[in-house]
Amino acid sequence: MPTVEQSVHMTTVSKEVAEAYADCWDYHPKVSAPYIDVPAWEAMEQRRNLEFFASRWLPRDDAQWIMEQWVKGYNDFAPSVIGRLPEEALIRIAREGSVCLYVKLPYGCKAKLPTAKRVLADERDEVFLQSSRCVRYWWD
Repeated sequence: MPTVEQSVHMTTVSKEVAEAYADCWDYHPKVSAPYIDVPAWEAMEQRRNLEFFASRWLPRDDAQWIMEQWVKGYNDFAPSVIGRLPEEALIRIAREGSVCLYVKLPYGCKAKLPTAKRVLADERDEVFLQSSRCVRYWWD
């Protein structure tokens, strides 16, 4: 059972992700050829954040749950690929135009992070993020 602090962190990140990925909600503009509900799309376009970085690291399963709520699919990304990361993984959800996840393992963890191919990502880079070594996965 998560602590109150963990629940607050998850709620905070969920709200952040909901806004950053507002254009990924189960939103489909009304289409009746050849017209699109332009004002509705413009409202979603204004809410989204293409340069987003979540405020907290989350355990793998919490990050997956949040992405399942707000980003059911985005190009080659599907939340289910998060389950291919080690159970111990900590994830910082981001958006760099498209879906981006920063992933790190706890100190002393023997697990290894998968290749880009394994998680269907377009890019996999080892980076330092706030003094932490982690891997950046990006999907387009």
